[in-house]
Amino acid sequence: MDTEEGGAQRKKTMVWSFAEKQSHEVDSPVQMASWMLPGPRGGSLAAEGLGDLREIIETDVHGKRHSYGHFPFSIGHGAAFGSFRTADGRRAIVNARTIEDARYGIAVIEAKRLRTIWGDASLIQCDFTPLLDVGACIAEGQSRPPSIVTVDVDAGRVKWVASVSARHDEIAPLKVMPRIWVNRFGHKATGYIVWPRKYIAGIRYPAIIVTHGADADQRFAVQENQWEYPVQTLAERGYVVLLVNDPATRQSADIRDATDAWMLQRGPLAPKDMRRLLWLSGVASFETAIEELAAAGVVDKERVGIAGYSRGSQLVNVAMTQSKMFRAASSGDGAYLEPVYEPDMPESYHAVFGGSPFDPNFLPNYLALSPSLRADEACGAILQQVAAPHTGAIDFYKALRTAGIPAQISLYPGENDSSDETHIFHIPSNRMTAMQENIAWFDYWLKGQRDPASPSASRYAEWDRMKKAAPDRCQASGNPL
Repeated sequence: MDTEEGGAQRKKTMVWSFAEKQSHEVDSPVQMASWMLPGPRGGSLAAEGLGDLREIIETDVHGKRHSYGHFPFSIGHGAAFGSFRTADGRRAIVNARTIEDARYGIAVIEAKRLRTIWGDASLIQCDFTPLLDVGACIAEGQSRPPSIVTVDVDAGRVKWVASVSARHDEIAPLKVMPRIWVNRFGHKATGYIVWPRKYIAGIRYPAIIVTHGADADQRFAVQENQWEYPVQTLAERGYVVLLVNDPATRQSADIRDATDAWMLQRGPLAPKDMRRLLWLSGVASFETAIEELAAAGVVDKERVGIAGYSRGSQLVNVAMTQSKMFRAASSGDGAYLEPVYEPDMPESYHAVFGGSPFDPNFLPNYLALSPSLRADEACGAILQQVAAPHTGAIDFYKALRTAGIPAQISLYPGENDSSDETHIFHIPSNRMTAMQENIAWFDYWLKGQRDPASPSASRYAEWDRMKKAAPDRCQASGNPL
């Protein structure tokens, strides 16, 4: 990506010549941003519909619509690559993402047909020749490190070229299984089970759920999903790790309408429906996942934790104050739903809660969902890791401590006194320390283990004191939703 005079950005396609030992620019096909999907008919492409199939539609400038058919995938995901169209409009390429086991591929669209190209892993970060007949992509998956592949678009073939990280290729991959869970509301959540390397059938293992929106898909160690929760390391330490997505927005009209009401601040949904569809349904999915593995003899329900940052932190905080299933949690850099933020984002909060927390007519809605107002309902130990001193996170922490719940809040600073760490931690020492703190936290609260060499070892005495004083409110079979 080059920045031109005036600040505009332009993507270039470069070719490296081994003979000349230098690179040079070549003509590139027209590439559009991921949210702009040009079709071969000169219109705009979109995936429409609900459920397990999407209708791929191209709409021209006059509003005329052409359907390419119904397919079990959606299109236009920034996590994969943008869209391409040849200069003559003969062919367009967009990324495709399967709806259930979220894998990325290539949709090739021509005037009269649509076909797909899938590899044995996700195909992302692709670029193509001007005629869109040959491409190069990164191929990766949950247990497959990234590699470079070429794509013969006409033949629909994917060929391996080179590894991106030979060190990762040398590590025997962990067993990772895609999974779909149907919760008590009838909503489906997708995700993965990451198994301990030396899993032995018949032994019940501690488990940790990791969540962040819809980022659990076929990509390798993606920080947006894992954040500072070292999923693979936790599995190597003997945890069953579950990567669980939110129930997909487009699976049903009710979740879609609730999402629109929240994100667009429009739509007459009652606060109780917003709570159920956008937060309690996610918590119910977590409980379903644990219940299924416990029933199969895999998971020990007395040793279950949960972790998530940003959107995931919302689900973690709600889970810890609505469910009795989780003995320990790590909540990363988020405090949405706390009443203190209502004056800063009234439209968003009123879409969820109906109005202000200072209005007696709407206070019950906050009491039913806001984590700090439900601290007395929590039972497990809660760690909050924050990149800035968020008022809502501090309110939640203070409420937990007042209720006698084991709680710790850790602030990770920026490079200097006048800066903060960013939402996705970018300072290597912060990332390392946060990961080590999460390992120590879950090892202590779920396995009763201490590591004298851990950077958190000095906290064990305080954790002992909190543990001894904590009320016994957890019930593994609890199902309050």
